[in-house]
Amino acid sequence: MSRDIRTKPDWIELLNDAEMRANWAAEAKAQELTDIEFEYVLDELAYYSSLHLPNGSAKLSAADGVWFSDTLIDAETTNGLKDYAAILEGVPDRQKDWYPEGQSCVLYLIDPSLYPLSYSHSWLCHRSSASPRAALNPETLGEFPGSLEKWRQALSGTGDGELGYYLPVDNCSCKSCKSKGFCWLPSEFRIDDNGAVTIESYINNLHPIKHEALYPIIASIFSKFLPLLEQVVTDLVHPRQPRVKPDGSKYYKSNEPMPNKHSNAYWRWKAEAEFTPPQPEPFVVPLRSTTPYSLRGRRLQTMVRMSNVELTPENPDYGDKDWRVAGLAKERIIATGVFFYDVANIAPSSLIFREAINSWDLETDDRFDDRSVVKAYGLDADL
Repeated sequence: MSRDIRTKPDWIELLNDAEMRANWAAEAKAQELTDIEFEYVLDELAYYSSLHLPNGSAKLSAADGVWFSDTLIDAETTNGLKDYAAILEGVPDRQKDWYPEGQSCVLYLIDPSLYPLSYSHSWLCHRSSASPRAALNPETLGEFPGSLEKWRQALSGTGDGELGYYLPVDNCSCKSCKSKGFCWLPSEFRIDDNGAVTIESYINNLHPIKHEALYPIIASIFSKFLPLLEQVVTDLVHPRQPRVKPDGSKYYKSNEPMPNKHSNAYWRWKAEAEFTPPQPEPFVVPLRSTTPYSLRGRRLQTMVRMSNVELTPENPDYGDKDWRVAGLAKERIIATGVFFYDVANIAPSSLIFREAINSWDLETDDRFDDRSVVKAYGLDADL
């Protein structure tokens, strides 16, 4: 219910409307929410509303950990980006980067996957460049490691704040989440104390001289993203705690004593016992600071991607329904910002988010208890 209310554009104003709260209360009863659960939702929403910045530059979305704004980017910056996008689109057809390959659907204008770090081909620079143009200076080239292991050796002991801290990691156990051959190359974005952004290295796949005029536009857009990114990082530092503390032994009522949980009798007892959905404790304001974690006065490593979804009468549907994760484990991406700068002549669209979990993190004494999932998602109306 909290999520559904937060999908309404003016939900904060509606939260203080007595008539609307009465309507929500009626809807809650129709959905079999208890008074305790409904009051918890209202208290939680009141807390969420306190996190919103007064100028509308950062709003909490209906998806946990996702922040948005409809007013961050001014018209002048947006028009400048749209004008330059037309320049990037105007390359010969043979140079266009389409996805899926051979199908004219998604056109990548800036793609970090085209020219990534290659452990067998890339050169190592031992010092950072002062500007995108300086990245083209041959003096910045240092040595040619030739393999991932030699890259590690070359960078070992270079923790001077320049390159040593950014050696790609390879400690993820998931084979599909890492690559021994390639890694995206980030750009260095320096943020001053006021939030202004200076791009100090070239953006991968964007020539620093030919496309020099686009760099300050991207820097300006990133500076407007800061309030959102700071809220996301704050959420990571202070994750939301469970609304209900799991304790499966309290959810079942029976006239028979509960057998040992490791016995067959326990499963029979559990199947026959009455299941009582747990109730949340009174809402407690989290320890999360209302002042977001500051990214100002720092240098951030940033990947830039720019793409068009182009639909035609011959190809009218965007049929790619695969879930996307930004980068692999070694890119160490902690936040992603998306700016939809131009939409024309298409049906309404939306973003959908999922959260990856580790099944071991869900284990409790009743890890095989599926009733909570069935109840929460309405999988069985008879429960």
